Amino acid sequence: MTVSDLLARERIIPPPGFNRWLVPPAALAIHLCIGMASPLLQEVFGGRLIGVNATFSELTAEQLGQIAAIAAGFTALLSLFNIAG
Repeated sequence: MTVSDLLARERIIPPPGFNRWLVPPAALAIHLCIGMASPLLQEVFGGRLIGVNATFSELTAEQLGQIAAIAAGFTALLSLFNIAG
């Protein structure tokens, strides 16, 4: 499928009866879910993401940075798969 096929008029014009009022709440819900993925990974998995058996409050600043980077990567993957649909 080419870019011109993706942007063809038949693909971008909604069918009759499409409720445009459902788009903003759906977009907000998706973004809130993606935004919660990073903190959830950091708090729930804590040190286990980097192979350390410690709770989140026991981790050093360097370990927290590593965990934040991993969680950001997972969040980016979630966003990518959401965009790819």
